[in-house]
Amino acid sequence: MAITQAMWTHGHAVQTENPSWAVRRTGNAGHIARTGEQGWCHFAIPTPVIVSDRRLRIDSALLRFFTGEQATIDAVHIWDGDNRIAIHENLSLRGANRVERFQVPDQPEIRWGVGVSVHLAFGVDSPGAWADFNSAGADFF
Repeated sequence: MAITQAMWTHGHAVQTENPSWAVRRTGNAGHIARTGEQGWCHFAIPTPVIVSDRRLRIDSALLRFFTGEQATIDAVHIWDGDNRIAIHENLSLRGANRVERFQVPDQPEIRWGVGVSVHLAFGVDSPGAWADFNSAGADFF
């Protein structure tokens, strides 16, 4: 299987589920800083549903991020419209200049548009309780 499309969105497009969470948008990232909280943020991935009269399938979603020592990505869910097509939980992702790939089981056809939801858990040490998202994307074939 060869990837035929790879679509990405910039990290400053990140949306938080909790309206009290502010995102500081910079030229290179969407920056989220919280202390002692946890919650979801979301990326809408540009989605080529049909190319050359063929419906595309999704292989995986990807994230590029940096975190402080007090921020952890502990879950990533991948959606096609209102249908959750992949669940990756019990994660413990943090660090500098990370790129992580999340496979989608059975590589389903895409019908409605891909969303990537990321669950963040922040510790109580405010200088280290932050996450920067540089980009999120998906590979299609």
